[in-house]
Amino acid sequence: MPFIELETLSGPGRFHYRLSTPTETHAKAIVPDIPTVILIHPAYIGAHIFHPVFVDAKLRRFNLLALDCRGHGRTSASADDTYGPETGA
Repeated sequence: MPFIELETLSGPGRFHYRLSTPTETHAKAIVPDIPTVILIHPAYIGAHIFHPVFVDAKLRRFNLLALDCRGHGRTSASADDTYGPETGA
């Protein structure tokens, strides 16, 4: 499963994500010519809730990107006092 290391406004993190494209349910890169839809899950539920979206051929006309936010799923990321809803989004 893919991860990306990021230095964010509220500290470093290792974020787990899933990407699908029209031709791949587990893609390594976006298709540059089409829109990318970013899926952000609610609190207390990880990005796994988007599984039905990734397997729906009608929705996979786009690049679909979902990530586990801080404190969810396989993401490990610290947060300082500046972390809040705006920074999270």
